[in-house]
Amino acid sequence: MKYIVFAIAVIILWQIKKKIFAKIDEDEERALNTPGTANYIRTNFSQVIEYLNSKPGYHVIFERSDMIQIGTSKSDEYYVVHQHSGGLLIAFVRHSNVYKEWKFSRGEDINHILYKLQSAD
Repeated sequence: MKYIVFAIAVIILWQIKKKIFAKIDEDEERALNTPGTANYIRTNFSQVIEYLNSKPGYHVIFERSDMIQIGTSKSDEYYVVHQHSGGLLIAFVRHSNVYKEWKFSRGEDINHILYKLQSAD
């Protein structure tokens, strides 16, 4: 009798685990198949990307669907450009610590964003 109860409990736990991992796999698949916001960032904020790339030694290090990382080849300091609630989030990371962060709302002008970044240099 003990073994039957144990077997039923194992089957129930196995099914729960299977459903959880199926949900994770489904979310991952959806994230990979949806057009990335990096395309949105490149389309709407290309001047910001160009400005950050124009710094000496800086280039695009890493790009995934929701962010672009621009920095030096050593990767000890870099900028992360990420879409945030329809606006833009830019973080300057130095030695794995966020050194400076800028949040721009959806309606902010590209010139204002560039001014804020240039004034921080």
